[in-house]
Amino acid sequence: LNMPYISLTEPMKVAVSASSKQQVITYWDGMDTYITDFSGTGTSYQVIPTTEDGVNSYETCWYVPSSESDASDLPPVSLFPDFSTFSFLETRVINGVNCNG
Repeated sequence: LNMPYISLTEPMKVAVSASSKQQVITYWDGMDTYITDFSGTGTSYQVIPTTEDGVNSYETCWYVPSSESDASDLPPVSLFPDFSTFSFLETRVINGVNCNG
């Protein structure tokens, strides 16, 4: 994830299994991990660093139950928009690469 206006790059990895309806999203090279099961329970887990004194930290795992009564109909979260609604405007060179926009 790049935010060029504030010179911020947030490393992010996403793994999705559509057949098993499970998803893992990690940020900052695994520092924050979000695991979600959409196969019936909608249960999520968050593995994140926690600190009590502001200096020392340790990993904690938070259980997040689904707020839906029937989570089996929930799809994995899409991180991308529906590109079928986009229309081509032009080709531009960005950092030496031709990009359609």
